[in-house]
Amino acid sequence: MSLSADTVSERLSQAVRFVTISGADAAVFRTFHAFLRDSFPRVFSALTMVVEPTDSSQAMCLEWPGRDASLPPILFLAHQDVVPVEPETEQAWESPPFEGRITNGFVYGRGTMDDKGCLITLLTAAETLLGEGFQPERTIYFGLGDDEEIGGTGAQRIAETLRGNGVHLAFVLDEGLAVTEGYLPGFKVPVALIGIAEKGSALVELTATADGGHASMPPRPTASGLLAEAIRALEKHPMPATLNGPTRSMLEFLAPEAHFPLNMVFANLWLFAPIVKANLAKKPATEATLHTTGAVVRLEGGVKDNVVPSEARAVVNFRIQPGDAVADVIRHVERFVDTTHIHVKLLPGSREPSPISSPETPSFKLIAGVIREVFPGAVVAPALVLGGTDSRQFAGMADAVYRFLPLRFQLGDDARIHGTNERVSVKNVAEMTRFYHAVISATAASR
Repeated sequence: MSLSADTVSERLSQAVRFVTISGADAAVFRTFHAFLRDSFPRVFSALTMVVEPTDSSQAMCLEWPGRDASLPPILFLAHQDVVPVEPETEQAWESPPFEGRITNGFVYGRGTMDDKGCLITLLTAAETLLGEGFQPERTIYFGLGDDEEIGGTGAQRIAETLRGNGVHLAFVLDEGLAVTEGYLPGFKVPVALIGIAEKGSALVELTATADGGHASMPPRPTASGLLAEAIRALEKHPMPATLNGPTRSMLEFLAPEAHFPLNMVFANLWLFAPIVKANLAKKPATEATLHTTGAVVRLEGGVKDNVVPSEARAVVNFRIQPGDAVADVIRHVERFVDTTHIHVKLLPGSREPSPISSPETPSFKLIAGVIREVFPGAVVAPALVLGGTDSRQFAGMADAVYRFLPLRFQLGDDARIHGTNERVSVKNVAEMTRFYHAVISATAASR
């Protein structure tokens, strides 16, 4: 593959300038689609559009027919939408968030990491393969959602269309975890984590009611005090931690590559699980891999400074570990909250954790092999994705779903996603393009 990193980085730079914030006017996405068609003429002429943009949804799905219809197809996912920039933070950016400047070896801008970097390098790889005369043995789909950041109804439309066409996929590859450097103690080499499952989610509303009144003569108890006690009870009693599932698989995969004594500890979790759990619990990012978490994301109560409110309300965002369910969350809340004074309500939009895909499949091993080729020296392991991706819409219609983004994450880079100074290096853009080129070539040709 001869395409230069500078060429692909300039294309990503241009893509950033389209302000495709989730829920933006359809006209913004239509101009972005015109840019994609101009940038990838082979892709949009040789492939069939099986899901087209509409007035209400700007998602699209392209089909690259394979020579052998008996082979199950594969699906690559990327999303077009980006999150907005938090008000009053623009001045903290080293380069304006929607100008796509290339500075000091980095492409800056909203979406460079999540997820236009993936979209542009994925389509660049396909465009390049078409130019090389490549024809896949098995059919390939490219699903480009338009609202992943606010629910994924575009990906749901793609899934419904493929399901209606009788498609069953060999595997799905979506965004997810990355090539981390400095995140895991005991590893001086990059650690590439492939998501084999993702957490579910549930929003639980807690509403406390009590007598209101004048602030000069406060009643006891107050609704705010009752709500505070409920929140404190949930924070003191998190759902149980466990090393089962993807987190155990991660540690077992890492064991042969870790330095002493971690190699011994990871290889003998039957003995050292309590020590490992205690150490993982020291940081929020690693503690979250152990159990279902809950965090208060909204608090409401009171309308005037001299009035004691008769009602106070909180919304708790639970991220649900594989092995738990939404019903388990509600039972846990009702166990530790005084339901005689607190009304517990599950809000719409909850989702169960995804199924766990095996890290022993040929497709996982193929992806891992490409990672080692593109990122020499990297250790590869399965892991749990803490957030949500469009791939959850395809559960049940694929043999496996994997979540990996070939981004290099230096320590602290995770704060750039959805945050300030989102960026990707020009060198990494080239690596991402090579990764997708190699995965498409290998998976589409394999039997």
